[in-house]
Amino acid sequence: MHVYSAYLADDHIVANRLFYDVLGALAGIFSQILHGDEQIRERAITFLSTKIRVLLVEDLLPKDAEEELVALCKKVKYRVYKNETISHC
Repeated sequence: MHVYSAYLADDHIVANRLFYDVLGALAGIFSQILHGDEQIRERAITFLSTKIRVLLVEDLLPKDAEEELVALCKKVKYRVYKNETISHC
């Protein structure tokens, strides 16, 4: 289990982590989306959809973090697409 599993129980801790180590926080959150159980995955996606949007709108996310966010989203999208394709065969 990744270190961010425990943190997802307290969104405030993860939000604070985004300001100190945004790339590490994103890596941990997306790790939970890819490898966590259903409840953790849902909380991580909910967190991203609310907190990251605010950071993007207010232009608080550094450019390298934005690029990493896009890359991680593509990775998740590919993995979901791959799993859907395999399950329908």
